[in-house]
Amino acid sequence: MFKAYPRHSVNLSWAAFREILKKTLLGQIVEGPEQKIFEEEFARYMGVKHAIGVFGGRAGLFLALKSLELEQGDEVIMPAYTFHIVPLVVEACGLKPIFVDVRPDTYNLDCSLVEPRITPRTRAILVAHFYGQAAEMEPLLKIAEKHKLRVIEDCAHACGGEYRGKKLGSLGDVGVFSFALAKNMPCFGGGMITTNDDVLARKIRDLMDSLLAGAPSPQALLWKNVMRTSFSYFCTRPLVFSLFIYPMMRVLAAFKSSAPLDTEPGTEIISEQEKTVSLLYRLTNLQSAVGLHQLSRLDALNEKARVNASIYNRELQGLPWAQLPVNLPESKHCYLYYRIQVDKREDFRRELLKRGIDTAPDDMSDCTQLSLFKDQAGSCPVAQKLPLRIVEIPNNQDLTEKDLFRVTRMIRQCDLTPQIRKY
Repeated sequence: MFKAYPRHSVNLSWAAFREILKKTLLGQIVEGPEQKIFEEEFARYMGVKHAIGVFGGRAGLFLALKSLELEQGDEVIMPAYTFHIVPLVVEACGLKPIFVDVRPDTYNLDCSLVEPRITPRTRAILVAHFYGQAAEMEPLLKIAEKHKLRVIEDCAHACGGEYRGKKLGSLGDVGVFSFALAKNMPCFGGGMITTNDDVLARKIRDLMDSLLAGAPSPQALLWKNVMRTSFSYFCTRPLVFSLFIYPMMRVLAAFKSSAPLDTEPGTEIISEQEKTVSLLYRLTNLQSAVGLHQLSRLDALNEKARVNASIYNRELQGLPWAQLPVNLPESKHCYLYYRIQVDKREDFRRELLKRGIDTAPDDMSDCTQLSLFKDQAGSCPVAQKLPLRIVEIPNNQDLTEKDLFRVTRMIRQCDLTPQIRKY
């Protein structure tokens, strides 16, 4: 039977759906014993003193920044190449994002460019570990110590990743994690804040308590996350995707210039309500119960992604028209996404779709080029070219070794290769 491969699948198991049924029958959807247990287990796994469950990664970042008690107009250094929601949340906290270019190989913040951007108003560095690759934390922490800056780790892509033997999210002042559907530990939404700072942890909890006073129940938002995540999970099951979703994509693609599931980076708008109270609920008991199950399988999922990546790295090595991801020796890469750089990306993607391989364009942006941040325009040449070249190929727990060899063979045999080699 013909087999097609989705760009990404949802890392869930049937045990997660059993937890939904169980917690619903027990009436422990929003509040329950698993909330505290999950926070404690997550903190233990990450090697930190405190883990605080929140309703999503955006909420975690908002609460973390607010609890650092930075003043209105203070500057936060961050990568220019990022998901555009991140600097929007920084601005929602009354702070000013200062964009710095990224490395061309890891796509993480270029440490050599950070110090020249520091001013008397700089108060923090927001560092992201993109696609599961750890940023260079040692030099960044030295810069932060020298200039008395706080360090926030954006670990949305890197749950379980490591830098020099320490878990990401345990190195800076505070770490922020996301459990959204496309992450390696989806919990029907949700997120976590980690810190070793007792005072900061107390401030985060107090701030959340004050913001949630009199707030409505998050059940409606929770069930929306459950439905959305469940739908994505079933649509990306190998058989369902091959028999139903892929044929539909081919039909839709025939009437569109780009792939039917793509969205333009930088076009998502975050409302004033989303920036503040509506996303600031605590992690629910149902999400926590699922999180405990997901945490128990996180290392195995990450190891599977690394094994997949090792095959891709070996089989695609030497292609003159593709730049593969690197794995720095001091880091333990999660490979949440396996993304490569190619020329003529859309032609390349169309050819692969014909062969049953769904791919995704980059969902990051060079934020200096977005109208959302027109006051922060600057020259970030690496960040500027990445969104036009990066493409994600399938990397998930459902792929067998045979599948991986077929995907790499289709990439190598793509008849677009002679055209790409001209560039």
